[in-house]
Amino acid sequence: MELPAPSRPISSVELLVKPFLTALAPHQRVSLTVNGCPAIDAQLDFPSAGHMEFPGDGTLALLTGQVDPTCTPAGQPVTVSIRTDRLLRPRDTAVLDDIRTLGVAVSHLTFR
Repeated sequence: MELPAPSRPISSVELLVKPFLTALAPHQRVSLTVNGCPAIDAQLDFPSAGHMEFPGDGTLALLTGQVDPTCTPAGQPVTVSIRTDRLLRPRDTAVLDDIRTLGVAVSHLTFR
């Protein structure tokens, strides 16, 4: 996603996500880049990162990272990319009869 140009360089980022973790799918990697520069690379694990048995139970994981300020010069737009190593359908994990393909739900993104 492309965001408006910041008034000053970005030095850190916080990403609040709702992972889709179950006993049958206990691990999920989430990464975030800012203008192509790595900022977050985290592995979320069931149950330590929040044992989400189905989407919407409210379990959140706060991921934080540092951004090289040279990656976000003032006055230039910011491109953010959020990736996960897997997508699942709840039906395939025997959690719900839901055929949607889910990764992580982004609740909040903060730059400092």
